[in-house]
Amino acid sequence: MFRKFKGIITALVTPLRENGQVDIDQFVRLINIQIKAGIGGLLILGGTGEYTALSTEVRKKVAEIAVNEVNGRIPVIIGNLEPGIGESIKFCRHIKEVGADAALVLTPFYVHPSQQGIIDFYQKIATEVDMPIMIYDIPYRTSVSVKPETYEKLAVVKNIVGLKDCSTSLGQAIELIDKVGDKIAVLNGEDYIAVYSFIMGSPGAIVASSNLIPKEWVKIYNLTQEKKYDEAVNLHKKYYYLMKGIFTEVNPGPLKYAMNRCGLFCGKPSIPLLEPTSETKELIDNLLAKYNLL
Repeated sequence: MFRKFKGIITALVTPLRENGQVDIDQFVRLINIQIKAGIGGLLILGGTGEYTALSTEVRKKVAEIAVNEVNGRIPVIIGNLEPGIGESIKFCRHIKEVGADAALVLTPFYVHPSQQGIIDFYQKIATEVDMPIMIYDIPYRTSVSVKPETYEKLAVVKNIVGLKDCSTSLGQAIELIDKVGDKIAVLNGEDYIAVYSFIMGSPGAIVASSNLIPKEWVKIYNLTQEKKYDEAVNLHKKYYYLMKGIFTEVNPGPLKYAMNRCGLFCGKPSIPLLEPTSETKELIDNLLAKYNLL
């Protein structure tokens, strides 16, 4: 089961109209652009997809549209960024109902649980909802960090099939690949580190900048699978400053601006996130021109 989650998995933006409603036509367009580019999967309603800005009903609709549009062509993972066990279980049940391939469940952030509390949290969800569950660890957003030994205990739990590691530590990425990579999909979640995790044996990554440059990311991944590591690293290095640019301010504000400039219309980020500053816009414009993306 877990081996289906591989390659470049795009954390897709959610396009919003001026009134804050989801632009369904554009959402469908972006999905198909990604599939045509050869990506290995989609993450819908992650942080890049502005999960926290949308109502529960809108999230349900977005999840359903995505699964129906993809129609089995690639795996679809739906984000679940709830802070508590009750709502996490409820939304996972909906994710199962719409037919997604997995739910990416964020660590419970506000209460700051112990490692045993984290284990109990994921065990409870995996028991209550009979579907593939992935662990989402992003300490710089949640102030909660999952330790490698905790992953070892969770990797043997039925229904837990993978993780998204946003620890920003290549050392941790290597350790996770070594300790649990034969049991669950160890997916890197940092655009800057992903290529090195591929070289070390990670089956894939969930990244944001592939919204903008999906074909380039697919090529980076394919080069590592062909063991052309120098070429992969050099291509990743080539686009490093573009990746850095779209994270100059809180994601997905700069990314959405860049996509709009390139004709991949997705609107503005939702409050409380803001459009990028004029300085950031100028930086991104210069980068897009440099990479011939305008």
